[in-house]
Amino acid sequence: MYNWNKNMKNTLILLFILVFRASYAQYSAEEQKKLDSLNAIIADPESHDTSIVNIYLALSEILYSSNPDTVIPLCEKSLLIAQKALKNKPSEEISNALKKSIALNYNNIGFINKKKGEKEKAIRFYTKSLEMQKELNDKKEIANCLTNIGTFYYQQGNMDTTISIYLEALKYLEESDENKGLAIILNNIGSVYKRQGDIVTALKYYHRSLKIKEEIGDLSGIATSLNNLGNIYKNQGDFKKALEYYLKSLAIREQEGGKDQDGLAAILSNIGTFYQSQNEIEKGLIYLNRS
Repeated sequence: MYNWNKNMKNTLILLFILVFRASYAQYSAEEQKKLDSLNAIIADPESHDTSIVNIYLALSEILYSSNPDTVIPLCEKSLLIAQKALKNKPSEEISNALKKSIALNYNNIGFINKKKGEKEKAIRFYTKSLEMQKELNDKKEIANCLTNIGTFYYQQGNMDTTISIYLEALKYLEESDENKGLAIILNNIGSVYKRQGDIVTALKYYHRSLKIKEEIGDLSGIATSLNNLGNIYKNQGDFKKALEYYLKSLAIREQEGGKDQDGLAAILSNIGTFYQSQNEIEKGLIYLNRS
């Protein structure tokens, strides 16, 4: 175990307290209880390095929604502790746990940099995360890193690179038991082929994704797939099938009680626009006004 010095630990505790106090009022009682428990672990002089590393990683994710500017500093603190602990050549189990945390920290830093428009930094940290996950041979996390990198290139409009990376992620997911991730990457691949104008191949991947989501009972995912399929059939001029898929998607969104407000708004907008394209203006307005 790496015994980090007292000044370093006091600095980290102070950082935690400052962030915690600044955001405390924004959280539910349950979330505040979790933050209290994290604070207690950090303050405990007997806490193991792996625990401290994971605390800062967890804290960065908890605070992301209200304090995104805290994510990179917290991840950097977590990285500092993990990297120093690795120099002491811990057991293989602890070493792997530390490396996993390092990879997740790299991923989070990459995500924040992407949000900030720092493209080169984002891809650099995503790649570092991928390299670490490959070293650990964690197929699920390798696929997650590849998906993040592929999505980065998709948003840059580089479809050839995107599809190559997504197909590599698909290979890893097919070798794992991560069905939800498999459904997501199949949907993503379908979206790339749709954007490239290869509708036949896009439909194949969208339907594969939908089938898996139905098997695992992923209602939100099913609604998304149905919406995507509705869009394709509408663009192909198969209006009857398009409306059928749109209405099925809407039924699921309403069944969820509006849990995914963005998803609900998207399908209502699509149905409204669909009816207006069929010259049913008033009917379309009913859905558009709900979106």
